[in-house]
Amino acid sequence: MARITFSLLTALILCSLAAFALAQEQEVIVTPVDPPIEVYRGDNFRYDVTTINHADTTVRIDGWTGLTLPDGSHYGPLWKRYNVPFLGDSTVTFYNVFQRVPNYAYLGQYNFIFYIGDFPAITDSSYFDFTVIEGLAGESGGWDVHEWGEVEPVGASSSILSNYPNPFNATTDIHFFLNSDQAVNLEVYDILGRRVTALIENTFCEAGYHSIAWDASAHASGVYFYKLTAGENVFTKRMTLLK
Repeated sequence: MARITFSLLTALILCSLAAFALAQEQEVIVTPVDPPIEVYRGDNFRYDVTTINHADTTVRIDGWTGLTLPDGSHYGPLWKRYNVPFLGDSTVTFYNVFQRVPNYAYLGQYNFIFYIGDFPAITDSSYFDFTVIEGLAGESGGWDVHEWGEVEPVGASSSILSNYPNPFNATTDIHFFLNSDQAVNLEVYDILGRRVTALIENTFCEAGYHSIAWDASAHASGVYFYKLTAGENVFTKRMTLLK
């Protein structure tokens, strides 16, 4: 009888876990750049973060980061963004985010944790380890974050983000953010101002983050410019093709 009860309990737990996995429609994956990470006080490390929306509709989620300190206690949030829109059935990756380490940080091993959810409620999280080692690389007043200035919260202006990789050979991803549904054109020009291609042409796009790949394998090495026209706003950024 005890064996049957245990089996039923195990089955119920497995069913609950399966139901939770199905219900978890958004997930986050944070990946260190150039691991294993050993960093001096006052230096920084880099990471990529990917958010996946498995739902077929646009959702708005919060993102924030925190630490587990060498003594096992928790610290944070270091950084927060509220109510950020992600399109249905979409994957968005932000590359080479810089996390600074203050010069007063404890020596030892940390967990760096990225959370998503409805702050402070957590839908999903992902982490990696890093180690603060003896030495001083420079001045840093706190656990500051660099490169997130381009990640726009809801209500901010539409914007074009940096392409990645850059320089590239021969494919790169161009990212942009729309603060509302609007007509979009995304064009590529060479250094002489001649239009090379139109990646998006007079297409109505939903609010949120978008990403589109440019395959430049048929084009010569050099400097190119990509221009986003979103409603009345026009944005231009530079990229370099190296073969």
